[in-house]
Amino acid sequence: MSRGQRWIAVWALPLSFYGCFESVTAGGTTGPGSGNQSSVTFRQALAGNTHGCALVNGGVALCWGSGGDLGDGTLTESESPVRVQGPQIFEKLDLSSHSCGITTGLFGGQGWCWGENTSGRLGDGTSEARLIPTAIDTPLSFLDITAGGVHSCAISTDEELYCWGSNGFQQLLAHPDTFSVSPVALADGTKFKRVDAGGLQTCAIDLADGVHCWGGGWGGTLQQVASTPVFDRFSVGERHACGLTADGEAFCFGENTEGQLGDGTFDQDPLGSPPVAVATELRFLDISAGSLHTCAITMDGEAYCWGGDGLGQLGDGRVTNEPGKKNLPSLATPDNSFVDFVTISAGRFSSCAVTDRQTGYCWGFGTGSAAQPFSHTPVQIGS
Repeated sequence: MSRGQRWIAVWALPLSFYGCFESVTAGGTTGPGSGNQSSVTFRQALAGNTHGCALVNGGVALCWGSGGDLGDGTLTESESPVRVQGPQIFEKLDLSSHSCGITTGLFGGQGWCWGENTSGRLGDGTSEARLIPTAIDTPLSFLDITAGGVHSCAISTDEELYCWGSNGFQQLLAHPDTFSVSPVALADGTKFKRVDAGGLQTCAIDLADGVHCWGGGWGGTLQQVASTPVFDRFSVGERHACGLTADGEAFCFGENTEGQLGDGTFDQDPLGSPPVAVATELRFLDISAGSLHTCAITMDGEAYCWGGDGLGQLGDGRVTNEPGKKNLPSLATPDNSFVDFVTISAGRFSSCAVTDRQTGYCWGFGTGSAAQPFSHTPVQIGS
């Protein structure tokens, strides 16, 4: 059977193949509503720049937010989640101004992207915007994938680093062109296990646990971050990055204009300075660096955020007409709920998290809730 025939066979499977997600149509126009939330189990909930996405029921993708970014084949914006079109079952998603994911199942490891495609950031061999997922123009399979501001990167199954899209700030290192519409190999000989992009910068962790950054203010060569702790988890924001050690201690480095490093200051250290410890006794399970804020999940399942709070993205209930700044972790509290969070994602103006009972929550601007699309505290996605 050819590859195309196999895709047809998968697409022809009944909707029950995707689990108990009966409320979502194959056309991708319906998402979870207040009457059917119990049928949706969340694995990932992600906050992007102008949209959010989630992985539910074993790998089905849902998105909400600005039109053209949702992967539903339309230019219509939606405050509630809508089904991403296509037969893809995703293992992992990442998003910023566009979305990328890695599939599982029959075509495990394949990379797909959708949304805005300026400078070829989708990697499909064109610069045309895509309203549904389109395959990355490569025979490679991937272990990890990330979407930056106007570029994307991934690590192949042979642990090589590839990027595509804009090269205006040397996101593609020494690549001679201003952009590439297909993946290009970046680092000869160095093997990597994690990569994450935010804004114009990217950082990757090599097999020896060294953290390397490039693009943005880092320039066009791999710059190893000085005196880096060994990170068990790692996340890159627009101009800062954070990581967790194996025992859950949080460190951040980079820009600190909004207190996004969480060290109790707004001090600016030179680019390339060693990571600083987040000023707290708390220990964390997960951490995510957003545009101007950071969020993390404690060992007890509580969500804490710090940094810029102009649109409620810290989730602590603080309501003000003035843009807020907090340089220490602040507890994000769900309305009238007691939940244990296990994963978290910080975007531009929102944050999202998933509980141990596989329920999705978001806060800030773009919550995935038609009833409450803006909130200073976490609200349930699809409500």
